[in-house]
Amino acid sequence: MKHAVALFLLLMAVWLLNSGHYTVLITSFGVASCLFVVWLARRMGIVDEEGVPIHLLSRLPMYLPWI
Repeated sequence: MKHAVALFLLLMAVWLLNSGHYTVLITSFGVASCLFVVWLARRMGIVDEEGVPIHLLSRLPMYLPWI
């Protein structure tokens, strides 16, 4: 379940950064589409530790300066 939540938060963050529109209607469409994608991914069985590697987030601060 925590991998599905992490996937939803990541999808929502990317959607918000790319859309640039923050009205209630447009944001609710974004939430609905992200929930639909997470639901589909769970049904396909790709939401797991390998597909959503949240255990690597602790290493992200060391990786960003290298980029």
